[in-house]
Amino acid sequence: MTETRRRKIIAEDIFRVRWIDDPQLSPDGQCVAFVVSGLDRQSDASTSQIYIMALDGSHPILITPLDARESNPRWSPDSRHLALISDRSGAPQLWSVAFAGGARPGAATQLTSTPYGVSNPCWSPDGCHIVFVAAIDDLPGWLQKPAAPYPLITSLKYKADGIGILPTRRKHLWIVPVSADQAPADNQPIQITFGDGDDTMPAWSPDGAHIAFLANRTPRRDYNQVMDIWLVSPTGYAPRLLTASLGAIRTLSWSPNGATLAYIGHERGDTQGVNFSLWVVQLDGTPSRNLTRHLDRSVGLVVRSDDLRGMQPPSPAWTADGAYIYFAFAEGSSSHIARTTLDGTIVTIISGERACLAFSLQSAVIGGALSGRLVSVIADDLQPGEIYLADLTGAGERPVTAFNAAWLAELMLSRPERLLIQADDGNEVEAFLLRPPDYVLSTLSPGQHYPLVVQVHGGPHYALGHRFYFEFQRLAAQGYMILTPNIRGSQGYGEAFATAIHGDWGGRDYQDLMQVVDMAVTIDGVDAARLAITGVSYGGFMTNWAIGHSHRFRAAICENGISNLLSNFGTGGGGQAFWTSSMRGTPYTMPERYRLQSPITYVENMITPLLLIHAEQDHNCDIGQSEELFVALKLLAEPGTARDVAFVRIPAEGHLMNLVGRPSMRLGRIAIIDQWLKDKL
Repeated sequence: MTETRRRKIIAEDIFRVRWIDDPQLSPDGQCVAFVVSGLDRQSDASTSQIYIMALDGSHPILITPLDARESNPRWSPDSRHLALISDRSGAPQLWSVAFAGGARPGAATQLTSTPYGVSNPCWSPDGCHIVFVAAIDDLPGWLQKPAAPYPLITSLKYKADGIGILPTRRKHLWIVPVSADQAPADNQPIQITFGDGDDTMPAWSPDGAHIAFLANRTPRRDYNQVMDIWLVSPTGYAPRLLTASLGAIRTLSWSPNGATLAYIGHERGDTQGVNFSLWVVQLDGTPSRNLTRHLDRSVGLVVRSDDLRGMQPPSPAWTADGAYIYFAFAEGSSSHIARTTLDGTIVTIISGERACLAFSLQSAVIGGALSGRLVSVIADDLQPGEIYLADLTGAGERPVTAFNAAWLAELMLSRPERLLIQADDGNEVEAFLLRPPDYVLSTLSPGQHYPLVVQVHGGPHYALGHRFYFEFQRLAAQGYMILTPNIRGSQGYGEAFATAIHGDWGGRDYQDLMQVVDMAVTIDGVDAARLAITGVSYGGFMTNWAIGHSHRFRAAICENGISNLLSNFGTGGGGQAFWTSSMRGTPYTMPERYRLQSPITYVENMITPLLLIHAEQDHNCDIGQSEELFVALKLLAEPGTARDVAFVRIPAEGHLMNLVGRPSMRLGRIAIIDQWLKDKL
């Protein structure tokens, strides 16, 4: 019998990856709905469909059209309907799919026809209404219709990545009836929040009396990143502020008795890199309590990869008896699920060297005992994520989907090796080395070595770890060693580690980076003479910084990076609060700090061949950052010589082009990167 040889991963395999997200257990615990995303070559776009699967071992059932993008599956309280967001009729609208029983889908009904689409659906506890978020042109007329056909900008936060100049709209909460005895045409949505701010993340209280939502209605909302919890009645009376406007809040959920809200946030204003915690707040005005204050990790954080999952933290989830709240957090290079009691006793439920990306639970008190199910999306070094089922303690865990199994079975992949380096200040720095998949130390020929590509993560507070990373596996398959260090600034290692770079970009983080490189080049098979460095966003900043302070690298690739902190402060899309915190001041109060920590200040020392790749619709790190550095390097060339620099502009893409860009762009980007590394290494 002939054994089938596995092959190496190639760029075109990106069309076979399936990214699973947003699992939602039905209230009766019998089914799970979830989103499966991918890339389609023919339409040159991403795809997103919703599947339903009974947990009795049945196969998943696709319930949405293949030519539509679907998201946000949310079960009705009686498990007989599934609300979802779909663009099958144009702009993303709210739909409801009926179920005859189990996982058998019935008719789909469109519930909204708003001009700009909807998001964030949430059912009322009686199943008769859905609250959602939709944008409306509710600014004063003179702002909506200026005399000249040009944008009239009055807000500091006037543009967004991948979009450009924002329209003069505000997002508010609306309610639509979904009772069976009303025809769809009669179900007109009713607006229940108003004003010149944005409202989001609505959650209906169990007794139906309140809708909680997140909004920044502070007087200086144009200048800060504060978010608060507000309460409004379904009839839309004046909202009531529940929290104290002390920091950011990202998501929330109601306790079963409706007396308490759990939320993920912090009370540190605009400070970057601090731990998000799990808090509870009572409706009676009692100050919020931090349940995870003794956990020196950021709640809601998951390790990152080259897809979008984990950008928004999973919402905390209560058990039916109100005794436990489940949440996700990152422990170094892994992401776990834990639960806490209301007195702050924390137990980890799902752990291991892997990444728990999303979860949902169903529970009930039967005969005085708590029982239920927990589903989670779990990825690891060698697979991008499947749905796993366990009980509420994490016991009996087993995979229940296998969307990626077939194509992964064809591949020869490499499992990263964990490296732990003690920095010169005594702190430990974690990194990973990914070898070519056919690397075997015992069969290396004398003198055989592989070039090393150092990949610096973005953020700067995002961390990498035990999660499938398509780009890294693809580069390793081409014969490169891939080094991914979680240097100072990375979250998952404690708040002091993450905030150590405040006001000191290019300081302790750069020292960590180079000390990790020093260790890596001593490993068998690594060619210390053929080093490259690359990164996106902050990783691009560090790439530019490194080649301005070291000549060790033979090639560099900066994607959507930063060269000049002073100019980026004013051109980033509403990121002034981020920079004021990160640099401990503004360019106007700390001009010398911004100048000294800008890579372009050291441009005369940059002799490493540099490839600049930048998206033209990047409004986080404006394309001017690459333009400035490209021009400076070109003009610094000695007579008769030239700096080895190239600049690639990517049209119609934003800052996250490597995560959400068009498939054709992704393949083009891959070809450019591959050729640069091949030529220089």
